[in-house]
Amino acid sequence: MSAIVLASEWGRTLTRPLAPIPRADYVIVHHGAGLGSWTDLNEIMRYLDRDAHAEGKACVDYSFAALLDGRRAEGRGWGHLGAHTAATITTSPRQGESYNRAGYGICAIGDFHKPLGERGADSPTPELVDAIAQTIADGVTLGRISPAWTTVGHRDTKPTACPGDRLYPRLAEIHARALAFLAPDLPAPPALPEDHMARTALHPRKPDSTEGRARWPYAEIVDDPTTGEPSKIGTRNGGKLLVKGRPVNIVDLAYPALEIHTFGTALIVVPVDKSDPTAVFPWVGA
Repeated sequence: MSAIVLASEWGRTLTRPLAPIPRADYVIVHHGAGLGSWTDLNEIMRYLDRDAHAEGKACVDYSFAALLDGRRAEGRGWGHLGAHTAATITTSPRQGESYNRAGYGICAIGDFHKPLGERGADSPTPELVDAIAQTIADGVTLGRISPAWTTVGHRDTKPTACPGDRLYPRLAEIHARALAFLAPDLPAPPALPEDHMARTALHPRKPDSTEGRARWPYAEIVDDPTTGEPSKIGTRNGGKLLVKGRPVNIVDLAYPALEIHTFGTALIVVPVDKSDPTAVFPWVGA
């Protein structure tokens, strides 16, 4: 993994001092639409800096940026108030605070929403995923991000397409990769083809507990009312999976035929019969 290019190295212009922030509980992932074809990291960052100045801001909006090839750059950096996500947090932790104060914004350089085949459309690369995850892990190691952090997309905070339909489903993978960087002795999560991953179910929140059973925003383990034993994975709020491009209700997946694994705060569901070529290997929540 390449070292982060510091703001002093790419030439950030700071028009006024940046306010400090406490340890973060959130990481907010964005995308920088229209810049994926650019290869000069310094020029990308200077462009984002100039764009922020034009809006009257002190400097580039984001805390950090990551490129498709895995290179990373410091924006506002650790310990400084960002201008990436102005929305107010509506749930705990940090309810009532701005995401700018409670989190770090990482911008993935590229357009992950424009239809593939159109000019400027990009797809997330393994290098990009690892670059974002390593930056998060660095923040936890430095004490700048809580070890129990939550990873969200910009669209989770306000009506927007950001970070795009191709990057948003990768957020749980990014979260898990960051955990793996922090604890390399833990088993790595399975490699998941994008069309096998939970979509609306993929919403990285910590599980809460109701009557002793783990619950996730769009999925939960449901007990049999007669035996009291786990019987199936149930949907909440219309949660669905995409399997080979077709939506499947989580409620249709029988619990006894599945292995339930936890990886940090993530939940992984794996079919017991791994020889089945139509098997589903989804993340169903985090």
